[in-house]
Amino acid sequence: DYYAPLCQETTYADGIRYDRDVEVPLSGGRKVYIDVYRPEDKLENLPVIMMWTPYGKRHWYGVKEAPGLHQAIGVPRGTISKRACFEGADAGYWCHQGYCVVNVEAPGTGNSTGMNSFMFMKEGGQDGKEVVDWIGEQPWCNGNVGMAGNSGLAMVQWMIAAAKPEHLRCIAPWEGTSDLYRESVCVGGIPSPAFAELIWYDFRGEGVQPNVPEMARRYPYFNSFWDNMRCELENIRIPVYVCAGYSHFHLRGSMEGFRRIKS
Repeated sequence: DYYAPLCQETTYADGIRYDRDVEVPLSGGRKVYIDVYRPEDKLENLPVIMMWTPYGKRHWYGVKEAPGLHQAIGVPRGTISKRACFEGADAGYWCHQGYCVVNVEAPGTGNSTGMNSFMFMKEGGQDGKEVVDWIGEQPWCNGNVGMAGNSGLAMVQWMIAAAKPEHLRCIAPWEGTSDLYRESVCVGGIPSPAFAELIWYDFRGEGVQPNVPEMARRYPYFNSFWDNMRCELENIRIPVYVCAGYSHFHLRGSMEGFRRIKS
């Protein structure tokens, strides 16, 4: 319930231009909404850092209504601006380094239409390809798009990069599972849907949200459903900055990504 209502407007603050809820068309008559942040003194021909998120591109909306919800864990208060989506690069910093920052509301979340294929389905990679290439053709972009983000926002980078968008130049997946079955819901062959049950409640929007924990109960063994949630890492041929932490279920995906990408 806690996602910002649609509000298409342009504002200026702290030397940054903010274009909110820019509509981007997708195949099948769907549409996603993006927030675009640019340095006020240079509005065109910029390299873009893109985040693809189901957690709300204005992530901090609703915090007052639900105290304690979605805090920036492990980061001192005040070091991240409210321009940052959860687990993504902070436009409050990167715009002052000469970048345009784009936060994308994944299909089926927030006001974006369709089904949420975020971070696990190969369809999400194709959707991301469409958006990357749309951004690459805008006058405020110089044709070069990179992606960044941690955890969930890293997982989707594998999928989008594997779809080979024309304008995607590089990605920076910090701790990113690349095979949902083997690395998340059935780690080491042991069913472990608890974290999936937790994180799925954090997706915000009115679109269809796949119930992965329930699918793990229905299909405990690897099949075509789970194969659709496994990234073809060998398709990735652009520069990748991989970061791995020796904990949690992202470790294997990060290592497999580093080992198997062709760049």
